Amino acid sequence: MASLVRTDPPRARELLLGFADLSRAADRAEEPAIRLDEELAAVRAYLQIERTRFGARLESDVDDPRTAGVDPAAAVPPLAVLAAVRRGVQEEIEPATAGGTVHVRLVTGTCRVEVRTADRPGVPGGAARAPLVLLSLPLDAPAE
Repeated sequence: MASLVRTDPPRARELLLGFADLSRAADRAEEPAIRLDEELAAVRAYLQIERTRFGARLESDVDDPRTAGVDPAAAVPPLAVLAAVRRGVQEEIEPATAGGTVHVRLVTGTCRVEVRTADRPGVPGGAARAPLVLLSLPLDAPAE
């Protein structure tokens, strides 16, 4: 972020705001549950910061609850999705030479964190391309 202050001040400001959002999310760890959209906002902030560090080696996609037919106010354990995303970035994508992709997928009442790398250590090439599911969290039914 510090180098971006001189070269790209608007982006540095955006990252700093994302870092603040991430910090606020961490403060809510003791709560019994938070809204799905709040958890996904923390995930997006974290991924934005990590994309600055990893560059083209990290791609990500976080589904929007509204377009996925999931209630954005669905209750989830605080930091559950974020912890799985962080684990995927740090344990799977970081050691992979070519990097990889994190996808937070909202399907059929479930929030799934999937990681896909092209060169996962110790896994043959074909299997490395299949997504690794790090979290499958049941969600409430969509609001009607």
